[in-house]
Amino acid sequence: MAKHEGAQRLHKNPNILDLSDKDRPTKLAEVFGEIYDNEWEDVFDFFDREPKTSSKSDEGTHDSVDKRLHILKVIFSLLQVMYTEHMIQ
Repeated sequence: MAKHEGAQRLHKNPNILDLSDKDRPTKLAEVFGEIYDNEWEDVFDFFDREPKTSSKSDEGTHDSVDKRLHILKVIFSLLQVMYTEHMIQ
């Protein structure tokens, strides 16, 4: 009986955290943190290892930032297309 009452309190109650929910905010934050740690650090390392195209370090750094910005813009555009396709379905 107590188990049933507990389940009723949890059902559609936004004030009670369901720890079994894989999409709860803290779990999503953990997943995005892992993406940053595992994927983006590799990207940053790659661009930091890349030889600078300019003799001036500031211009070489600017090129690296421009490349990263371009990658983010491409990703953003792809996500917009995916979102639009998803919303149409």
